[in-house]
Amino acid sequence: MRFSRSARTVSLMRKLLPLILSSVVLAGLISAEASRSLILTVLALLLMIGIHELGHFLMAKHYKVETPEFSLGFGPKLFQTSGLRTGTKFTIRMIPLGGFVKIKGLDLAIEGDEPSAKDAGNLTSETSLEDSAITEQTVKAKPDREYASYGDLKTFPRVLIAGAGPFANIFSGFLILFMVFMFAGQTEWSSKVNPVAESPAAKAGLEEGMLLLEVNGEPLKNFDELRPLVEKAALAGKDLELKVAPSEDPSKTRLVSIEPVTTPQGARIGLEGVYEKVSVSPLTATVSAFGATGEISGATLQSFGKLGSAFINIPKQLITGESSADRVVSPIGVARVAESSTKEYGWIAPVGLFAAVSFFIAFFNLLPLPPLDGFHIFQAVYESVGSKIRRRPVALDKGAVRAFTGLVTVCVLLLGVGALLLDILRPAVMP
Repeated sequence: MRFSRSARTVSLMRKLLPLILSSVVLAGLISAEASRSLILTVLALLLMIGIHELGHFLMAKHYKVETPEFSLGFGPKLFQTSGLRTGTKFTIRMIPLGGFVKIKGLDLAIEGDEPSAKDAGNLTSETSLEDSAITEQTVKAKPDREYASYGDLKTFPRVLIAGAGPFANIFSGFLILFMVFMFAGQTEWSSKVNPVAESPAAKAGLEEGMLLLEVNGEPLKNFDELRPLVEKAALAGKDLELKVAPSEDPSKTRLVSIEPVTTPQGARIGLEGVYEKVSVSPLTATVSAFGATGEISGATLQSFGKLGSAFINIPKQLITGESSADRVVSPIGVARVAESSTKEYGWIAPVGLFAAVSFFIAFFNLLPLPPLDGFHIFQAVYESVGSKIRRRPVALDKGAVRAFTGLVTVCVLLLGVGALLLDILRPAVMP
């Protein structure tokens, strides 16, 4: 027994050695602080991916679909349970950049004919970008345990299983934002403003900490309302009339006329808003979390339009050294952003960043491309509607799907490798 344990230990160390060596090399390419942030970033990504896969896993279990393996990471196995009691092997693999749940019959749903005896045990990855080749290394369940196959389910359960992963990420992202608002509070404009040195506002006599009460006779509810008023005045060639007062004595109001100046960034008068943190109730935190979820989701969906151009921009940036704020980033880039934002804004910024990453994982997997979740949803609906219209079973061509799966996988891998090289060789300068 001692020898067996020692042998397993040696085997585990051999598997870990390449990972350790590569980590050392990678750490040498970035700063020590960024290396620490990278470790935390990878752990956070694994947590989000684990939540994603847990959604698939729980929904599959709800419909009694066999799930032989739940894995965090890709590549060679570092650890696994037997799976004899649960019917599922829980594994940890060497490359911590993804995960998957193997679901019985998921690949068979692509075929229109009946599965063969050989195919009956075939399994495929749910959300990973691993090769979708089928493995027969399944867990032998107890004789009295009954399992269903994904391909045998009706349309609605198939959609729920495929969509459970993205939903789990959206919910977890919303929950993160709620916790931020609940425990850190919200930032609100305090009505105070600070003039920029040598700006029109400073030359007009505005001082640090003054209260901005009205603009052109109208009160401001939010500092963001000032910008369109400045631009409107600049276009009309008119001055802005500001009603201000010292914060020590708000009753001592006075009117100040300021002429906007036009810059490459737009019309400006040189005022900065002063924001303060305020505590909020659970109800307010919930409303704010919903609002932030909508804003981040919209920004995430807009970013997908830039993925195609990234195949041109990444090689160009690698060669020329050019950079942009909206470039595709790898976990190294995310770690650098998290490190920079932590120094400037504290723990709230990186937590919010990882909430945004959670939304990205969700919406990326909802794209109707194999092997992503959105494709399985599309497939289930397509086959259901097509079968009703044609009054006969309709199925997607398995060969075409596998070919397209390979193409999508290669493209995503190239994009990921390119982003990784760019973050190592041409790191972006953080603001």
